[in-house]
Amino acid sequence: MLTKEIYKIEASKNLLTKYNIEYDKCDIKSIICATYIANLIDGDYPLTQVQVDKLK
Repeated sequence: MLTKEIYKIEASKNLLTKYNIEYDKCDIKSIICATYIANLIDGDYPLTQVQVDKLK
């Protein structure tokens, strides 16, 4: 569902952290959270529609 969007964000952040020593750790944390949320939504977890809407 969100994989293309997450991939584009992760690829750009990866390039920034690759060449920058003082990278922003909050961006990396946001990417990890977004990937985890996408896995929750796409996974086999028993989520209600309300929970799915809040995660999106």
